[in-house]
Amino acid sequence: MLTKLNRRQHAWLQTATPEQRKAFAAKGPAEVADLINITTHTTYFMAGLRGLLFDKRQFDKAEDAGKHAETELAYLQADTTLPVLDEAALGIDGRNATLNDQLEQATIRAEQILHLGTMLTQADDMPAALIEFINDLDKHIAKALATDMPWLPEMLARWENGDGVTDEEARDDFNTQVYRHACYGYLVEYATPVMTPRRCSNGEWSGASFSWSYYSPAWFYGETLEETVTKALAWAESLRQQEIADIEAKEACAEVAA
Repeated sequence: MLTKLNRRQHAWLQTATPEQRKAFAAKGPAEVADLINITTHTTYFMAGLRGLLFDKRQFDKAEDAGKHAETELAYLQADTTLPVLDEAALGIDGRNATLNDQLEQATIRAEQILHLGTMLTQADDMPAALIEFINDLDKHIAKALATDMPWLPEMLARWENGDGVTDEEARDDFNTQVYRHACYGYLVEYATPVMTPRRCSNGEWSGASFSWSYYSPAWFYGETLEETVTKALAWAESLRQQEIADIEAKEACAEVAA
C-alpha cells in the first residue's frame, strides 16, 4: 500500500525538479502498490517509495515489487548528490499523517489538545477548554504531569489548604505559573480502550477484544505535539503489558486452586 500524500505534498511535487523528487522519495518507506488492470481484470504490483511510483515495471508478486522498492530506496539513500530538503519549512514532511498512523496502530485517540502558548495570551480571560482543565485538575492529573510541570502539584496543594481558592484565583494562579516557568507547550489528554488480550492456538498473545465504551484516559505535556504522542505510545504499551500480566496472574491462581 502506498503512503497517502496530502494536498501540499502533491502541489510541491508538481513543481519539484527530478532531483528534488528523488530526495523526497529517499526518505522512504519502500512500498508496494496493489493494482488491477481494468482491461484484463488481473492484479499486478508496482514498487513505490513514499507514495510515489518510481518506474512503470509491473510484477506478478508483491514480494518481487517489494524487493525492487527496497533496492531503489537503498540506491537513493546512498546518493550523496541529492539535495537536502527542509521538509518542515516546506510543509511537506507529512508529520500529521505520521501521528495519525502511530496513534491508529496503537489504538489511541486524543480527547483534548490544549496549546498553552496560544491559549494564554489574555491575562484577564481564558478559553473554556482550559477553564475546564483547571476545574477538573486533581492529585491524579497533577502527579501524572509532575515530571514536566513540577509546579502543578504544589499549586494544587495551595488551593486545597485552608479555605481553598475561588475559581478566578485558581485561573490567575495557573496563568501566573505557566508564565513564570515558560510552560507554553501542549497539554493533551489521550485515551485508549481497556483491552482483553487473546491467545493464539500456540499459546502466544495475538490481538485483543475491546470497546471504546470502556477506556482509560491520561494527560501528557510536551513542548511539541510529537513529544506528547511519544509519551502516549509508551503509556498505552505499558497498559497492554499490564493487561497481559493480569490475565497470566489469574491463570496462575486458577492452576494453583485446581
